[in-house]
This record gives sequence, C-alpha cells and structure tokens, in this order.
Amino acid sequence: MWTGSKKIKILHKFHASCDSDIAEPHITDCVVNPENGELAVVDQRNKVVKLYALKTGQHVGSFGHDAYPRLKAPWSISAFEDGRYAVSDVRTSSVKIFSHDGRFERNISHGRLSHPRGIAVSLRGYFAITDSPPLAEKQRVHIFDRDGVLLQTIPGPEIRNSTFQRPLHVAIDERHNTVAVLDALESCVKAYDLNGRPIFQYGSYGSDEQQLASPTGICSDKSGNFFVADFANHRVHVVRAGIHIDYAAGKADGVRYPAAVTTSRDYNLVICDQGGVVRVFEMRR
Repeated sequence: MWTGSKKIKILHKFHASCDSDIAEPHITDCVVNPENGELAVVDQRNKVVKLYALKTGQHVGSFGHDAYPRLKAPWSISAFEDGRYAVSDVRTSSVKIFSHDGRFERNISHGRLSHPRGIAVSLRGYFAITDSPPLAEKQRVHIFDRDGVLLQTIPGPEIRNSTFQRPLHVAIDERHNTVAVLDALESCVKAYDLNGRPIFQYGSYGSDEQQLASPTGICSDKSGNFFVADFANHRVHVVRAGIHIDYAAGKADGVRYPAAVTTSRDYNLVICDQGGVVRVFEMRR
C-alpha cells in the first residue's frame, strides 16, 4: 500500500545484463513472479527475458533466445498466479505462455492480434493485451479469459475509430476490476471497467504535476494504486482513481529514464531504467 514518499527507501540496485548479451540492454517491461518472487525483465534488444533474484540482483536464468520458439521482438511481460509467464511478441503477432522456469507452453494469437504490446494478467485469470498496429484506427485493447477466449474488446467492434493513439502498456487494478491503458502518444492513462466503459483519464503532455512526457510503463498494487513511469521527466507517478497522489521516486532517488515498473507482494517497488539499471525500493507499511 502506498502511504507517501517519506515511506519509501531504496534497498539495492543492479544492472540487468548477463554473459549472453550481444548488445547493451534495452528494457521494455518487468514483473515480479507471484509464485517464486523472482524478477523477470524483458530485454527487447537482446530478444530475451532475464530472471533475477529480487533480493540480491543475482541473474538466475534467461529464456526466449536459445530454444524454439525464439522470441522475435518481445515487448511486455506479466505473470499468472501459478508462476507462468505471458510475453507479448510483436513480430510474431502473438502472446507466448512460458512456465516459471522458461519452458514454452503455448501461443495465443487468434488472428486478432496484429502488434501486441502491453499485457497484464489478473489474479482471477483473465488478461488484457494492447494491440498497437501502424493504423491508428486499429488500436485496441483485448481482454481474454485464462483459456485465451476473447471476452471484450475496447473500444468495441461497432466503433470504427479507436480511442487510442499508441497503447503500449496496460495494468489491472484487482480491487476495482479496472483496466488502465498507457497511451504513449497522448501522454495519458485511460481506465475502463471490464465492459469497456470509461472510468477516468489521467495526464497530458508536459512536466507539471499531473503531466507525463513519453510515459513508458505502468503497474498496480493490491490497494488500487497505479504507478506510471514518466520517462522523459525521470519520475514515477502514483495515481489512484485518476487522481495524482504523489511521486514514488524521481531524480533525487537516482531514477533516470524509467522504462518499466512493477510491484511485489512484499511491498517492493521495482523501477527499471531503459538502459538496464534496476532499483528495488521498499514501500514501508
């Protein structure tokens, strides 16, 4: 639960690199596995998901780069309650499901996905995927059940033009069943209920208190707070029900170009810089 900036402290930091890297990391998303507590980081440039011990920063494994099917252009990652991972792969127009240790299990595509980007899994089993093809009118968010059956599309098929410009990431507020979509081009967060009805919109382009500049990541905690990575302003916003609550961290905490954020059940907030620096904070209760 977020209780204010004075209640946060950094525990440690490390660099999300490993011996198999062929280039400098380019981080696009991360998630803490609810089953084993490991941190999974998507390195788009090296086309791999890297696994780290959250408490120590030790690299404990990688997947997606050395066995069939290889990840072609991984972007986002989320985790099911049982520890399995869901990874969006833009180039193959699919979402790939992996076991907790990186063994491939199945593909989700349905032919509906063109350029799948952000993905968020609910503890109840359903998951949301943002689809961000080049044509603006085709930008959508799809909600599937745990078996990959389509439940909802936002906006619905009856609406010709999309309400999104560039939906790159998504998060789910479990408490209120809210799906929050990060629209990068509009520099805002748009939230909906599971039936696709709008709930709130937060942010606009700029550097003032409730403004965002090139936002790149979003996550939620179990109290209904959303954490938004404000890339070009070097800070992370805390948003609740569309209202700016605080900044979780910023330049004073060493944050530079935050690209991905996630929370853990142990009240940790993880902020990954685009270049691979990972900072783990404690949100004290």
